[in-house]
Amino acid sequence: MIRISLSQSNLEVITTTPQVGSLNRNDFPKGFIFGTASSAYQYEGAASEDGKLSGGINQEGIDYYNNLIDELLANGLQPFVTLFHWDLPQALEDEYGGFLSPLI
Repeated sequence: MIRISLSQSNLEVITTTPQVGSLNRNDFPKGFIFGTASSAYQYEGAASEDGKLSGGINQEGIDYYNNLIDELLANGLQPFVTLFHWDLPQALEDEYGGFLSPLI
């Protein structure tokens, strides 16, 4: 932090470094990825029920997300894919009974 004060024709510049509660890039491991946490960058897989199939692979859905990821990368955004974003895969729900199971 820099504070500048002017008194009696003297210009005084005081540089201080906050000690408590301050963080900088050196506090993080090398290669740490900084990012945002905004819902603007999140996509809900079940937001649209159209195209959901009762079983098997939904190639149209796979193509959509492949294109989405390619577009994000082309625009300098690094996507992070998560297994859990509020929807539990049906196979895990059927096998373990959902998130109440300690096996999940």
